[in-house]
This record gives sequence, C-alpha cells and structure tokens, in this order.
Amino acid sequence: MQISHVVQRYYPAISGSELYMQKISELLNERHEIKVACSNGLDFYSFWNPNGKKIDERISIINNVPIYRFPIKYKYFINKFPIIEYKKIKDLLKKISGFRIPVLDFYNILINGPYCPDLLRFLLNSDQDIIHSTCFPFSTNLFSLITGKLKGIPTLTTPFFHFSNPRYHDRSLSRLLRYFDKILTCSDLESKFLKSFSGIKNIDKKIERIKMGVDLNIFKKAKPKKFRKKFKIWSKPMVLFCGYKNYEKGAISLLQSLKYTVKVIPDVIYVFIGPSTKGFNITKKGLSKNLREHILNFGVVPYNNLKVKINSFAAADIYAMPSRSDAYGIAFLEAFACKKPVIGASIGATPEVIRDGFDGLLVPFGKPRVLANSIIKLLSNPKLRNEMGENGYRRVKNQSWEHISKKIERIYLSLYD
Repeated sequence: MQISHVVQRYYPAISGSELYMQKISELLNERHEIKVACSNGLDFYSFWNPNGKKIDERISIINNVPIYRFPIKYKYFINKFPIIEYKKIKDLLKKISGFRIPVLDFYNILINGPYCPDLLRFLLNSDQDIIHSTCFPFSTNLFSLITGKLKGIPTLTTPFFHFSNPRYHDRSLSRLLRYFDKILTCSDLESKFLKSFSGIKNIDKKIERIKMGVDLNIFKKAKPKKFRKKFKIWSKPMVLFCGYKNYEKGAISLLQSLKYTVKVIPDVIYVFIGPSTKGFNITKKGLSKNLREHILNFGVVPYNNLKVKINSFAAADIYAMPSRSDAYGIAFLEAFACKKPVIGASIGATPEVIRDGFDGLLVPFGKPRVLANSIIKLLSNPKLRNEMGENGYRRVKNQSWEHISKKIERIYLSLYD
C-alpha cells in the first residue's frame, strides 16, 4: 500500500505524537510505501510566530522514510485570515458529499496551526491508499480529512486527545472527528471520553484502542554510570523529567517541589531534558542559588542519543512527569523499560498508565509539596523503588513498537480491502 502519514512536526522535533509517527512510519515502511508530510516547524512556537525555530531542509530521508516538510504561512490579521482562506477552498469542499465544515469550525481549527497550504496541495497531488494523521487540535488533521474525502480513500487519526485540558473541549474538534473512518485512541479513558464528547453515532465502530510502545532494545544499551560520571552526579539521588518544560507537563510544579525535597534529601539532583519555556526559565531563575545547584538542565536531545537521554533514564532513581496534558505518556514506558518507578498526576489518562502504589505513584496536578512528599517516599525506600521498577518493566515487555505497528497495519488492511 501507499500510505501518507501526516503530522504537525517530525524528527528531530520530539514529542509523543511525533515519536509515535516516526516509529510506525519506519517499521511499516519495510512492507509498504510510506511518505511523511509535515510542517517545517521545530518547536510549537513556530506554528503561530515566524520567530519560532524551523527546519530548512524541505525533503529528507530519515531511516529510509521520505519526509516532506512544508513552510508555515503566517497571517497577521488573524480575524480576517480564516474567512479569506475558507473562501479559497469553499468550492473544493462543495465537491465532497456529506462533508460540511462551518466557517467557525474552520477558524477554530486553522488558528491552532500550523497553516501549510502547500502540504494540502502535496496530499492532493500524491498517490495514496490510506491517510493517517495525528494529532489534535492541529490543522494538519483537517488537510488530511479534506484530501481523503475528495479522493474517496480511508482516513484515520490518532488524536492524542488531552481530555483533561479545557482547550480540547472545543466542539469544532468533535465535529471534525466524526468524519474520520477510524479513530485510534491510546487508552480506554480516552475512548470513553470521546464516546461521550463526540456525539458520533455508532462511534464504537470507529474507535480502536491501541496503546503506545517502547523500544526496549535501545534502553538495553544504556550506560547509567557513564551519565552519572560525566555530569558528576556520582551516587546522589536523581529525579528525571523529560519533555516540554511547561506548566501543563508539570515541569514547573517539579521545579517548585525541589525546595521541599532538599530539606529531607539534601543531595538530590533534578535533571530536566527537553525544550524550555519562558515560564520554566523564570521559575528556575527565581530559585535561590543553592537550589539551582541541585538542577541539571538540558535542551532537546535526539531520541537515539545514547550519550544523554537514554543514559539519563537508566541513571535516574525516579522518573517524574506530573502532567495534565498527556494522552498517554510514552516517557513513563521508557522509564519502565529501565526498571524505574514513576510519578505522574492523577488526571487524564495517566491513572491508566501508572498503577498507583504498584509501578509508580499518582499525585494531584499542580501540588508541589505533595509531589515532593512522593519523591521523598521513593528516594528513602530503595526496596520499594526496585519493586515498582520491576513491576513496570514486566508490563512493557509486550508493548514494543513492532507489536503496535502490526496492530495498526491490520487496521489499514481492513480499510483498504
């Protein structure tokens, strides 16, 4: 089959949905013809602001998969912009039987970005049997759907619906969802929410729940001692966070928990990996010099960089990401792959990923003192840490990306037939 994978960004941009699309693209490309279409954005800021980071290379081959990146267009008169753009493709949309997008929905979806009209043209002019897009609320899903409906080919989306985030409760998103042939969810909780939120008749026939995966082989190559030696952590207790360093992901709450943790664990080290944000930088700067000495702060690290990211997971004593904006939380699986206990927020789909008291701990979102107490509990109890880490590892042994990609392939084939 010829398959178009459409995503808002792609490697070296790293987030859960980008990693998901990268893994299934590389594995399915061994048996099918995969093309990836995405924006040229490197960070999320680039979706709305021309000063954001971008990737100059338009066409590239990454691990044998062709990647086509398209420039993001910016309109400064945002109130007029969606109406103008809507008029441009209104005649195009009229050709699609039973597919109607109200002007307001069009507006709400496009302002999420990235707006890449050349990406839509590329999809319309390409040969494909299936179109699979991710993730909501980004406009790349709209372009995929328009293409599929015009050509009469199946469309799928993996929305990564962050249903605990009010931003995702926009009805324009639920109205868009109903037009996809298949909706692949990450968790039972996400499926349950979409069934009640979408208002789609017979939605049970559209939804397929497929959990996220992890590459165990990569983490088997990790060198934790090398990481600890290089960054002079030695035998100090280490807490790791890896992700977008914003409020939603819990990075700021984790920073704020440090002052409570050091009172009990005075030699603790907090390691942060991932793109920074203004809020994170301001919060970190506001800490005392003494507290900042307990922090190691890294930027974006490529997924396969064994020198930093993979080694950091193996070197950590605890992985903490008390987020309210994860549809699943692939990083928790990466920690489990290294036999590490995890701490997450008791919100959204996280309680389905972390079994509280068994392979990790759940805390209320945005409560630094409570978070610190959980960190202290695990750092003070090596036996409990080891038990939880082993429990997590046993869970992910059957969640390889190979296993996940075969499940998705079966869905493609069922739609193609």
